[in-house]
Amino acid sequence: KVSHLALLPQGQVERRRRVVAMVEQADLEGFGSCSNEGECEAVCPKSIPISNIARMTREYMKATLTGRD
Repeated sequence: KVSHLALLPQGQVERRRRVVAMVEQADLEGFGSCSNEGECEAVCPKSIPISNIARMTREYMKATLTGRD
């Protein structure tokens, strides 16, 4: 969802809040950060492509480091 919001004009308003909440929840549930090796993509039960994971990581970095959308 975060990746999708980052690409749409209407998603610009809420994407920062959503990505921070999503990553914080993933941390609480014990998910590790992306290693960019593609291993998670190969075994993902939802078939989430690594390009979406990379976009989420970029959005998270922008949201936490710059405080901007």
